[in-house]
Amino acid sequence: MIDYTFELLEVIEEQNQMTVKFSSPGREDIIVGTPLPTEGMDLKDFLYPYAPIPIWLEKDRKVFVPQVGESGQYSVQEYEEKKREKEMAALMEYSNSLEQQLMRELQIQSTKDLVAEVLVEKGLITPE
Repeated sequence: MIDYTFELLEVIEEQNQMTVKFSSPGREDIIVGTPLPTEGMDLKDFLYPYAPIPIWLEKDRKVFVPQVGESGQYSVQEYEEKKREKEMAALMEYSNSLEQQLMRELQIQSTKDLVAEVLVEKGLITPE
């Protein structure tokens, strides 16, 4: 999560443009040109899509710097196996998520059925 501030540096009404400086603690300020917002729009909401969050995140990203002279060998079979493993892991994660959702729904329905049964036994509701 990146918090930021903005400051309007320039508004050129006749060209329907403005210049905005975005700042975030510990990061380089970035100046962006945008169109003017439509009348009645909240300025913060309007400027949010123009905030340079992806640029700041990219600059924060830790990179691996390979060394000149490194070499290796990679086979299509190895690539396909890794790809298949990743796809299976994603499928298993999705399957587990669906299973958990189904279990929650079954628990909710079971609780509803039990409550209905008790209410019927106590004569508070009539059976359907």
